[in-house]
Amino acid sequence: MSDLFVSNITLEQIAHVEEWIAALRSGKYKQTDSLLRERDTFCCLGVACDISKISEWHGNKYLGASLSLPPKVQFYFGMQGSEGSMSDRKYNHLTGMNDCGESFQKIADVIEAELNLVRPA
Repeated sequence: MSDLFVSNITLEQIAHVEEWIAALRSGKYKQTDSLLRERDTFCCLGVACDISKISEWHGNKYLGASLSLPPKVQFYFGMQGSEGSMSDRKYNHLTGMNDCGESFQKIADVIEAELNLVRPA
């Protein structure tokens, strides 16, 4: 069972997560910490916001949030929490991984492993 994703994640949400993983691995995004977005750099959750296309960026805010995922983006990706909570890992959440300097590649690997825990057979 994953703490990152809801247990009843839909196939559409899985497809969105797969797009997010691909975006993190693409090299298109430069990494920052502490904020979803700072100018042309993003944290891992900021990349999720950016590819969701649910809204537009207003400075470093997405749907009014600058530090964690807004509820609409959480739902879009089938996530349980606003910071990407994970209880069984070195870091308690994706924001911790990102802000401690883990690469987007490593974060994408963790997201993929968590997704595989809830992917329907």
